[in-house]
Amino acid sequence: MHSLERSRKRRDLAEGFSPVKIPKYGKNGNAKHRWRVIPLTLGCVIIFLGLLLASVHIPVLLHRETPIQESISFPVQPDEAGVRNLLEYARDHPGEDFDSDGLSNTEENTYGTDPRNPDTDGDGISDYAEIYLFNTRPGEADSQLETLFSAKLDEIGMKYSDPYRIHDVILWADSLHCRSTGTVVPTLRGFRFSNFSGWAQFPGTVHAYLLEDDVHKTLEWRETENAWRIEAIDSGPEIALYSESLPSAFLLTAFNKPYILDSCILTDILSTILPREHSFLTCREVFLQDLEDLSLPATVTGREAPETDLSDLSRFGECTNELSSLTSVYSSILSGRPVPVSLQSASYGECLMIIYGFTEYGDLILCEKEGNSKDADGNPYLLDICEKSAITVDQTGEIRQREFFDFNGLGFSSLRGDKIHFLIPE
Repeated sequence: MHSLERSRKRRDLAEGFSPVKIPKYGKNGNAKHRWRVIPLTLGCVIIFLGLLLASVHIPVLLHRETPIQESISFPVQPDEAGVRNLLEYARDHPGEDFDSDGLSNTEENTYGTDPRNPDTDGDGISDYAEIYLFNTRPGEADSQLETLFSAKLDEIGMKYSDPYRIHDVILWADSLHCRSTGTVVPTLRGFRFSNFSGWAQFPGTVHAYLLEDDVHKTLEWRETENAWRIEAIDSGPEIALYSESLPSAFLLTAFNKPYILDSCILTDILSTILPREHSFLTCREVFLQDLEDLSLPATVTGREAPETDLSDLSRFGECTNELSSLTSVYSSILSGRPVPVSLQSASYGECLMIIYGFTEYGDLILCEKEGNSKDADGNPYLLDICEKSAITVDQTGEIRQREFFDFNGLGFSSLRGDKIHFLIPE
C-alpha cells in the first residue's frame, strides 16, 4: 500500500503536479492547526540569548545608588579665632551692608535675613525688594518673580517663547518659569545654564556637548535655528563648545575589562541591547577625549604673595564671590601675581591660603604661606569652582542677572554657608 502511494507521488511530481495536503478536521468541523516545529538547535540558541540578556540587565534593575555621606576634613587646620572674628566684625559694623542688597546688617538682623546673602529665600526677589517694594516675606519663597516677568513681557509685547539674548546666546524658553528664572553665564569651556529648559544658539559655528562630571555627552540639535537642546538639572548644566565635533568610539566592558571598539554595525547593535553601566557586560558610545589622561594643563605663577595685614579684619565683612572678583583673580595670575585668599567658616574658623594658579576648568590651585601645595596623601590643594547666575529684583525694582560662583575644597563649601574673600593686591 505504501509503495503504491509513493509511486503515485513520484508520478504526480514527474507530470508537474504538486501533492495537495488535505487538512484534518476536528469534531467541531474546524481545521486543526498544524504547528511548525522549531529545530532543537535554534531553540536552544534563542533560549540562551534570552537568558544572557536577562542576566545582563538584572544587575541594572537591582542597582541602587548609595548615598554619599558627607564628611568634613581640613587638610590645613583652620584658625578657630576666625569664628570669633566673624561674629565680632558683624557686631561692630551694624551699619554696613555685607551683601550689597540695600539692607544694613542691623536691618538684616531685625527681619531675620542673611546679612551675607542678598536673596535669603532664593526666590529671585532681593531681601530689600521683598521688604520695601512688595511687602512680602523675605524668608519664604514665592512666585512673585514670574508675575513681574509676565507683566514686563506684556508691556513690551513679547511672549515667553520668543527668542531673547543673554551673553550673545540666543534662547528659546520652554515655559514662563524658564523665561523668568533661567540664566546663562560664560565659563572657561563654554556656558553654564541655571533654571533653564529650552533651545540655545551659541555664537559662531560650534559643536556643543553637555558636561556631566567632566564627561562629554551629546545634545539634540535643531538645524532650523542651529540651536541645541538644554535641559534643566539641579547642578546647572555646563555646555562645552568646540570648533569641530569630538571623535568618538564605543566602550565595551566585559567583567570589568574595557575594550575600545570603532563604530560599526556590531557596536550599534551592542550599544542598543546592552546596558550602559552597572552590569558585568556593558556598551556605550564615548568620546576619546574623555578616555585620555586627565592631567590637565594649568596656568601657574610664583607662590610668594605680598604680606597680608592680618590686623585688618575687613575681610570678615564682604564676601567676594561675585564672578567679577573671580575674573580679577584669573587676571592677577596671568600677570604673574599670586592672590592671598581667606576661607571662612562660622563653625570652624578661617584658613589663609595663597592662590598661585588655576586649571583649564577654572578651579583654583592653592598653597600655604610656607609654599606647601599638597596634602598628606600627595593631592594638590584645589578649590573647585562652579560658575552660577540667578535672576534677581534689586532694591530699585530692576530685574537683572546676578553672577557669582560656588566653591568647594579644603573642607570649605559655599553650599554650607562658608565664605570667601580674595585679598587681591592693588
